[in-house]
Amino acid sequence: MKHRKAARKKTGSTRRTAKAVAPKRKAAAKPRAGRRIVAKSRPVALPAECVIASAADLRTTLLKCLSESGNVQIDASAVQRIDTASLQVLAAFARDRRAGGLAVEWVGVPGCLTEAATVLDLTTVLGFATPDSGASVQA
Repeated sequence: MKHRKAARKKTGSTRRTAKAVAPKRKAAAKPRAGRRIVAKSRPVALPAECVIASAADLRTTLLKCLSESGNVQIDASAVQRIDTASLQVLAAFARDRRAGGLAVEWVGVPGCLTEAATVLDLTTVLGFATPDSGASVQA
């Protein structure tokens, strides 16, 4: 190290290395008037076991999708068992999306999920069609 410093002092020149410059990115094309670009996102796939141990991970995943424009699809086709904690997370997500004027679309809703939502009276909050939607409801 001392040898390099001494060599620099003698010659009076310093050797600098050029910094790597990242290539410039092209700006995204602006949408033409009347056209909207809607980014399609992957559906959020629920695990087979939606239990309290996985509720925090589910919440984190759903929070990332909370403010996405367009529909957010939730694929529940793999669900075999679901508990109250996971239903509460899903209900809060659906409620917050609806409050922001955004939609939630359900894909492949199994019977165990609709039964649990019915028992807890969360079918409306989740946005499920009730089996007896033709019947009148008295308050």
